Amino acid sequence: VKRMKDVKKILLATDFSSGATAALKQGIRMCERDGTQLELLHVVDSHGMVDLADALHQSVEETTRHFEEDAGTQLNQWLKNAGVEQSFPVSIVSGQPLDRSG
Repeated sequence: VKRMKDVKKILLATDFSSGATAALKQGIRMCERDGTQLELLHVVDSHGMVDLADALHQSVEETTRHFEEDAGTQLNQWLKNAGVEQSFPVSIVSGQPLDRSG
């Protein structure tokens, strides 16, 4: 098994899917084996956030904050369901996780 000697951190983007869970478990194994750090990233899709905020009679910032908080709760539940007890640095950001033009 080849080790990643020069890699210091692994950034794992998650959408909380079963595929992401498999990647998480593999990432944990790699970090334990190689002594690297695992960081988690989730992107809250901001596409349509302005229209949604208008419909909810909220500011875009308030709506985004609610979605980001909910994503944090989902991430914690996802980790629990995956049987993961370690804690990792987490970034939850708003943006467009995928280019919709194609």
